Amino acid sequence: ENKDYGIILQSLQNVDFLQDQKLCELVLVKSLKDLYNSPGYTRENIITFLEGLCKSAKYRENRAIACNLLRSLTRFNSGSAVPDFELEDMNGKIITVDSLKGKYTYLMFFRSNNPASLAEMELIRQLHKDYKNKINFISISADPDKYTLLRLQSMKNYGWTILHFDQNFELLKEYNIKAFPFFILL
Repeated sequence: ENKDYGIILQSLQNVDFLQDQKLCELVLVKSLKDLYNSPGYTRENIITFLEGLCKSAKYRENRAIACNLLRSLTRFNSGSAVPDFELEDMNGKIITVDSLKGKYTYLMFFRSNNPASLAEMELIRQLHKDYKNKINFISISADPDKYTLLRLQSMKNYGWTILHFDQNFELLKEYNIKAFPFFILL
């Protein structure tokens, strides 16, 4: 519960193989990452520790690692800025994150050749039917080309907004997409 990372750092340095402060700071950062989703630990305190390391770690590289981890852990917390995008829907209309404000948005990243993605699209069909007045439903295809997506849309006729990522691999990175399907509630 003590939020002073310096006390923890000193305690770690009492361990024989952690005498080196550079290594000790790295062990602390890695441990905080591992504990972030563990029951029994307060996320707010872990964030406070990481903020302290961002500002005050002795080694510049360790400060950068702590700051990157902090951004990664908090990027989708309530009130955090959502990575922006500007993508065309199937009718050529430009959709941005700003254009979605005012309602919750169920954002799904998918691939047309992925059976799990297609199964989830069918589940979204029912959710969209029940909640379309309360929630924006947006599916973003990571298919290699738009034609694959157009073919899928013509066969399935999904009733919500479908976008193509348009080879914007930076968008996938910003949203931390590592597998399909991937969902985010904004």
